[in-house]
Amino acid sequence: MNRSANKSMGRFGESVTAEYLTREGYEILERNYRSDGGEIDIIAKRGVRLAFVEVKLRSVSAAGYARGSAAVTYAKQQRIIKTALKYIRALRAAGQTYGDFNPCFDVAELVYEEFDSERGEKLCAVKINYITSAFGVRGYGEHYGDGYHRYGSQYGYGGSRYPDNDTDN
Repeated sequence: MNRSANKSMGRFGESVTAEYLTREGYEILERNYRSDGGEIDIIAKRGVRLAFVEVKLRSVSAAGYARGSAAVTYAKQQRIIKTALKYIRALRAAGQTYGDFNPCFDVAELVYEEFDSERGEKLCAVKINYITSAFGVRGYGEHYGDGYHRYGSQYGYGGSRYPDNDTDN
């Protein structure tokens, strides 16, 4: 598939995911948010949950080899986290707020299959596997200094509030 077709399929996957999130009660705040060194496919909010969503679309044949989430490597996660922190800081600097929120990092895995209808039309069936809190922010305290600690303690993703910490009640 050429670069243009990849971009088109990527936009298709993002549109399907945005529709799914809207049906699930999310408000789509941004699509293809870009900052220095990173991009976030979708930023959405539901209640206090502020989701930074990475969308991965695979064909049925390619999906047999690896899950879409496997393509969200540690390096990719770090770029998404840095971009999300820049987004939050930019909101604060502009005086914008969505009230209290809990940032989280989700992955939408989409698998599609193309087929011909009885009338000869090209159709596409899509299955979505939405993974909430697919990865976190662990290890960013030293790098982001006070800004991280302020967001971490206030919004619940730093220190002992980290979801994987089984000592929390």
